[in-house]
Amino acid sequence: MKIRKNLVKLMLASTFVSSMVLVPNFDEIGTIDNLLTIKTSVAYAYSDEAEDYYDRGEKYCSDGDYNRAIEYFTKAIQADSSFSEAYSGRALAYIFLQDFENAMTDLNKAIQVSSDNAAAYYIRGELYRMNGSYSEAIGDYGMVIKLMPVFANAYHARGLCWEALGNGALAQFDFDKAKELGYSE
Repeated sequence: MKIRKNLVKLMLASTFVSSMVLVPNFDEIGTIDNLLTIKTSVAYAYSDEAEDYYDRGEKYCSDGDYNRAIEYFTKAIQADSSFSEAYSGRALAYIFLQDFENAMTDLNKAIQVSSDNAAAYYIRGELYRMNGSYSEAIGDYGMVIKLMPVFANAYHARGLCWEALGNGALAQFDFDKAKELGYSE
């Protein structure tokens, strides 16, 4: 079995891409340089076959071949139905194809399979925020913060939701925390 340690590539890719796709002004969320500093010590172990399919799906997604990416993420899921990152990867490809319904289904499944999948919570939070479901987004960003307390973008995104709901004090707290952690506009 291959084991993923330290840097969860999907978290980085998902955060970067979902921010570009879902937020009209990408600069609100951050840059890829900020995201590359995010690390986690969570280790994931999946079958070699599932990992191979996942890696191919990830490559197709980064190359912009989203339909092919979906095909390989699906194969990874078929090889190992507990592969939470594969559901998140497929959700990301669906987002690029603007198929938000299937993306949400996959994000829910990713979280069901692994409640510590910070990428799935973050991307789902972005979908909720995009649709004006700020309370749901706040809950998901809160989970990201619980799992990755140094992820400045989650604080900033949650602050935007608090602001949209008219709670300036909580919004300012999150904006200040994001800035303290290195978030810059």
